[in-house]
Amino acid sequence: MLNIGLMAADQQTYYLSIASGVEDYYTGRGEAPGRWLGTGAELLGLAGMVDEADLTAVLEGRAPGSDERLTRAKLPGLDFTFRAPKSISILYGLGEAGTVTGEVVAAHDAAVDAAVGYLERQVCLSRRRTDGVQHQVPGDGFVAAGFRHQTSRAGDPTLHTHVLIANMTRMPDGRWGALHSPPMFHHAKTAGFLYQAQLRAELTRRLGVEWQPVTNGYADVAGISRHVIDEFSTRRAEILDAMEARAEHSAKAAQIAALDTRKAKVYDVDANALRADWAQRADEVGFGPIQVAELLERGVTREPQLWSVGVLFDDLASPTGVTEHASTFGRRDVVRAVAERMGDGADVTAIEDLADGFIAEHRVIEVGDVAGEPRWTTIELLVTENRVVERARAQRDAGAAIAQPDKVEAAIAARPSISDEQAAMVRHLTLSGAGIDVAVGAAGTGKTFTFDAAREGWEASGYSVFGAALSARAAAELSAGSGIPSMTITRLLNQLDEGRLVLDAGCVVVIDESGMVGTRTLDRLSSYTTEAGAKLVLAGDTAQLPEIDAGGSFRAMSLHAPPTMLVENRRQIHEWEIGALNDLRNGRVSEAVAAYGANGRIITADNADALRQRLVDDWFAAPGDDKVMIATRRADVADLNDRARALLDAAGRFGNHELGIDRRIRVAGREFAVGDQVLAVCRNHWDLDILNGDLGTVTAINERHRTVTFHCERVDAERTMPADRLEQGFLDHGYARTNYKTQGATADRIFTLGGDGDLDRQAAYTALSRGRVENRLYLSTPDEAVWSILTVNAQRAQRPEGRDLLLEHAERELSRDRSQHLASELRDILPEPHGEPVEVGREALLAELPDRVVERTLADAVAQVTARLDRLQQSEPPAVDDGLGLDLW
Repeated sequence: MLNIGLMAADQQTYYLSIASGVEDYYTGRGEAPGRWLGTGAELLGLAGMVDEADLTAVLEGRAPGSDERLTRAKLPGLDFTFRAPKSISILYGLGEAGTVTGEVVAAHDAAVDAAVGYLERQVCLSRRRTDGVQHQVPGDGFVAAGFRHQTSRAGDPTLHTHVLIANMTRMPDGRWGALHSPPMFHHAKTAGFLYQAQLRAELTRRLGVEWQPVTNGYADVAGISRHVIDEFSTRRAEILDAMEARAEHSAKAAQIAALDTRKAKVYDVDANALRADWAQRADEVGFGPIQVAELLERGVTREPQLWSVGVLFDDLASPTGVTEHASTFGRRDVVRAVAERMGDGADVTAIEDLADGFIAEHRVIEVGDVAGEPRWTTIELLVTENRVVERARAQRDAGAAIAQPDKVEAAIAARPSISDEQAAMVRHLTLSGAGIDVAVGAAGTGKTFTFDAAREGWEASGYSVFGAALSARAAAELSAGSGIPSMTITRLLNQLDEGRLVLDAGCVVVIDESGMVGTRTLDRLSSYTTEAGAKLVLAGDTAQLPEIDAGGSFRAMSLHAPPTMLVENRRQIHEWEIGALNDLRNGRVSEAVAAYGANGRIITADNADALRQRLVDDWFAAPGDDKVMIATRRADVADLNDRARALLDAAGRFGNHELGIDRRIRVAGREFAVGDQVLAVCRNHWDLDILNGDLGTVTAINERHRTVTFHCERVDAERTMPADRLEQGFLDHGYARTNYKTQGATADRIFTLGGDGDLDRQAAYTALSRGRVENRLYLSTPDEAVWSILTVNAQRAQRPEGRDLLLEHAERELSRDRSQHLASELRDILPEPHGEPVEVGREALLAELPDRVVERTLADAVAQVTARLDRLQQSEPPAVDDGLGLDLW
């Protein structure tokens, strides 16, 4: 794990007092001394143990031992904190002193050095102005000081190192300048993955440690259970409690909570006494020093087992590789993917070589540059993207599913409330003859009502109409609203693959919420319908939530095969809100934010905790029951639900008061009571007729059998969730929901939690278009929270006030565009919109490969990487550091 702290301008005296030992933050009693890191430190003659005067100098931008100012940067620098997995800290704390502990410490130090080296090579940059234009220039390395700590403030074993990187580097012209920090933040996640991979490799070599599966770059030691890890996570529990009290769950919130819950230093703690305490606590949970010794005795010291280069590259280039969830990737995406696939870990330089080898592989092609970084994609995805778009182009005049005009007009006439644009969409879909039609509908325009009329026209003309959506709940809503029998896309494709469903020219397949469907899935769907001569209708909205998988195809098809559209908002009751939503949808964010602000729909509070409570209080006080709270993070959803239940409980809303019954049950960390609103989550339960996303109200609780019965809105009947599935967390509260759970839903009033980078334009448009009567947006200003806690004298913190600041913050949040684009759009190899189709296949793409790829064949890349790995595996491991310093932070 890697966290970054940015030193604020008027925090300099605080960090200097830390370095000088006044606060004893980085150099505690009994702790190992700091050590200089980075090429920049060497240039200044800094090596070995950190001297307080030298650290003071570089943080002030001075040359050590001199008053010469090298830089005049406002910020002293950054604090990179590398933290070992808790299971490794447990190995350190319970392992044999001087042997196991020394190996763990040496492994950690080597991993920190390797990760810092990566950052130094990739993002040690400054900026220089030339002819009035500022541009990036490479730096000659970091001036950094590493301070290793082995305990948390709660006294748990927590191996971590603070790397203070001074805000200076030497530029190519020999002058010193401030660091350009944004790229460092961009590469922080990758550096964290590399630290973890190097740490696994070191401990595999040194102690023969075996590993649990790697998840998000992180792996715990095999044989150390979650129960044991939780026992030694007191500090983690304190931070989580603080975050819960604040109702904050982001990385920045964790930083605030960590600083806000710091305990005073404890001096004169005997290392042996501390280790004895750890051993006693471990014995109480059945995993003490004896079990650690047995675990390590089973292991065999070995070189990390690396993937075969060919197998690794095949995996990375596959549909489940680096393009599974994004159409393009950068070098750091590949580095993370390689690091995560190395279960035993690998050296950072080996991982980088493998990443570069893959990028040079014949199945990878550079497609462009985004924000100054090259982007690549795979030939497989490029060909798939082109196939999807070209298939839609080629199917324009396929003569598919052309209904009888009189039947279509009869269906339209049977719906007196149908609008002109809805009728136009019905006519287009049923009479165009296109094998693939794209239907774009803005939020609240009545797509399912329109499809009901189209279905009637097709069926009256002898066609069979099927529907599908990503989720079972969305499929059920499509079926209920349009009369089209529907299922999940996964089930539809399974039936087609297995031959249980066979399409022909008499079939129409309607896919709802197509804007969330990935490119490869659209390729499979369109392939089946095209080969059968059936019609495929893709309905969705490019302005709402984007694809989870690699996407951009729905958007591209809407550009290259002109869609039929619905734009008239028939949901919101206020004209100003209809206009504001239209502005937001079309990228006029300033106008939209101004309208919401002028109408009191953007709310803030003094801090994040107060903001969330204000949101829940407003939700509770709002009239009626048709109201929903929306948040992006599941943790925020859980917090809002808990707060809502507290208000409802205090108001006596739970239980059957007429009968004097108030049955409750607590399971999987959640309490359920009669009267609770509940939401089925995580999966579909076909045997129980309970779908993921089903809403209902608890009507009965069986305390003996530990079951919950609720009235399910979808079927207007009772359904019972059994004990085993409750224990697995398949039932949650439904007062607050994630944005993805509410897309396609409608309520009277919506209360949306934003801030701290959670929202973007698509998410905001989706959330703010759900409510008929009222939609409110609640925004915090997390930077102010960080500022107030990090400031030495909180009373001196400058807290900007005024509505303009709030609106500026809202505009910044809602201006982020996270829509997906095709990789081929970056490369600009697709035909111009509405032009003649062109064939772009594998051979054509291979012909366009850069010379470097043609000249450097896969065999060359494999040979170079293999040679590099051989050299690395034959090298001597770093020397063992037997230091046993302790720090109570």
